[in-house]
Amino acid sequence: IRLASPLRIPARIGLNGSKHDDLLTHRIAKSPGEHQIFDLSARMLAEINIDYRENIIIKTEFLNLPPTIAIMTGGSEPQKKWPLKHFQETAQHFKDQNYKIINVGGPDEKGALNSIAERDIAGCASWVETANILANVQLLITNDTGIMHLAAAVGTPTVSLFMKESPSEYAPIGSNHILLTPPIAPDQVISAATKQLEKRL
Repeated sequence: IRLASPLRIPARIGLNGSKHDDLLTHRIAKSPGEHQIFDLSARMLAEINIDYRENIIIKTEFLNLPPTIAIMTGGSEPQKKWPLKHFQETAQHFKDQNYKIINVGGPDEKGALNSIAERDIAGCASWVETANILANVQLLITNDTGIMHLAAAVGTPTVSLFMKESPSEYAPIGSNHILLTPPIAPDQVISAATKQLEKRL
């Protein structure tokens, strides 16, 4: 949206009634009952004749991972973040159960899981590379983030923690997700994650 004007892109699109209305030249209305960010994004792209469906090429280095859990500790604002120490406690529990842990996210999440993570790709993997990894792990444990929606798009189950926003509006697409709201203790997340992992066996 912010690049549209300087690049002279004629159609800057978004939701009618969004906080970015002042930046838009073309608005689409939210359909009743339509809440998924993924669905809305696809519709917005369709308005300017862009097909959102890009083939995700699974690189061989990501195939046949051992039992692995991806964890996203970040969030767009502090109020959306579950405490880091809780993520670390949860990650350590599953590491002790012989799961491999991958730390995902942006530069701000780099090193968040310290030595617990077998692999730390936060801040150094592209969107498609992250999608490749998420498509091959057993589970993502995450705050309410874009990576949560990316995992849902490639069919990865999640345990999604909604510390601020309502899951009724921002839940990941699909039904293979456990959505938790405050107060959230580590043992609740561990229990939810164990339930998700057992379904994959």
